[in-house]
Amino acid sequence: MNPFVVRGDLRPRYVPLESLAEAVRPGTALVAFSAVQSADGRTADLAAVREAAAAHGARTLVDATQAVGWLPFDAGLYDYTVTGAYKWLLCPRGTQFLTVTEAAQESLVPLHGGWLASADGWHSTYGPLTALAPDARRFDEGPAFLAYHGAAARARSWRRRGSRRCTPTTRPSPLATARGSRNWAMPRCPGRPPSWPCPASAGAAGAGPRQGRHLRPRRASAGVVPPVQHGGRT
Repeated sequence: MNPFVVRGDLRPRYVPLESLAEAVRPGTALVAFSAVQSADGRTADLAAVREAAAAHGARTLVDATQAVGWLPFDAGLYDYTVTGAYKWLLCPRGTQFLTVTEAAQESLVPLHGGWLASADGWHSTYGPLTALAPDARRFDEGPAFLAYHGAAARARSWRRRGSRRCTPTTRPSPLATARGSRNWAMPRCPGRPPSWPCPASAGAAGAGPRQGRHLRPRRASAGVVPPVQHGGRT
């Protein structure tokens, strides 16, 4: 929300997640929300928000960082989506994706447009841009090369897995997949993404909900080394 707050020329309203669809009204220009909440794992009523936004002519912006990779999600149903791919897409930190529908492209100004956003490529290397690219490439920026090389490798592993799907309570570990497509299951916890252990079953005394100490012996026996987590967030 902060990019909207600091502009100063907008009038943001904040409503509880469960009331988001009902809060859309005539005059609402944009509904910006997360598909899955980072703080507690709650999932927004995506269909209800889309219906309310369409009824009042509002655009939709969805942060899908906490959703894509385990929750079925169609970015084409929203005007804009942003996704940090270091979460469930298992890409290196710094990999991010933006989608913009064709209908919404003309009204979105690429404030950081550089030579990659230009229609004539190398002729705009040092500016000024003579014309923006006619498609979504106008929103491209110079990539973090190492992060996106890692993302490309991750994408190849997705393709190798093909259409195989995980059960709602099982997420394939990247290391386990590489060592024989073994999965490690995690208990379902209402209101949390399926790969989070429940606080009540966290095992050793003092283990937080995201440490999952009860799973470590099973991960170790499968050859899986869990990532180190700091400060309650990864």
